[in-house]
Amino acid sequence: MEHLLTDLHQADLDRFFETGQMSKTLLHDLKVLDRGHRTDPDKVYTFEQLVIKAQQHGMEVRAIDCAASYHLSGLDNDGSITRQQMMNYFASRTLRRHQDVMGSHKWIALVGNSHSNVYQGVVPGIAELEGGIGLRVIDVAPGQSKGVMHDLGELVSADISRTKVHIKGDYRVEIEIPRAKDAIRPPQPVTLEQRLARPGLFLVEESEGNLLTIVHRARDTWIHRTPVLVNAEGKLYLERVRWPRIHLKPFDDMDALVAALEDMNLTRVG
Repeated sequence: MEHLLTDLHQADLDRFFETGQMSKTLLHDLKVLDRGHRTDPDKVYTFEQLVIKAQQHGMEVRAIDCAASYHLSGLDNDGSITRQQMMNYFASRTLRRHQDVMGSHKWIALVGNSHSNVYQGVVPGIAELEGGIGLRVIDVAPGQSKGVMHDLGELVSADISRTKVHIKGDYRVEIEIPRAKDAIRPPQPVTLEQRLARPGLFLVEESEGNLLTIVHRARDTWIHRTPVLVNAEGKLYLERVRWPRIHLKPFDDMDALVAALEDMNLTRVG
């Protein structure tokens, strides 16, 4: 599975597979994934349930991401292909290593649509790297499915930006998703967990008395709050030793502080 990290989650996945006991860390991170990706509101078809059902049916779940491929802080990442290059390479090597250790066996990789096959005509997908078949799964309304067909590709939004990229698999699979009218809920307020859907996102929170706080999701997937402090000269600063580049460094205003956070490859959300 993409989004699960070998260096953070694999030991917990192995323990869960063997004992059926899921660690609090793994459960928390799966729930964060479900909230961030807005999976099934009925909580049936979710990342959490996928891992649970796989264990119940004797299917081992392997993490095919790692901290280096998931958190690109410090790299020249212009939002184009760096993530796809690093993740696809690491996933490919992880799959091969597991085959070498456990012997040749069947596997399925659950990844985003930019990782399954060639991306932007440059980055080979996991299907190409491992000689597999890439299936792009699309949910459609009842009665609209055309089943399985060769994938002609389509333009989709790249991540949270407005940029359009061409995505194409080997085959396109259309799955009908029934949704009763009475199950359609009115729009719900966006929660903090949803706004900070992935590590590296932050926002500026203003509380009573015009007190400002930097709220961000860290590499450990937890949400952290860091108060914005004011020194004797009226300048703003943060006390956060994990951010050595700006720890205790004074800034003239919030714009300068936010710019410094963005220089650290953090992304502000509204």
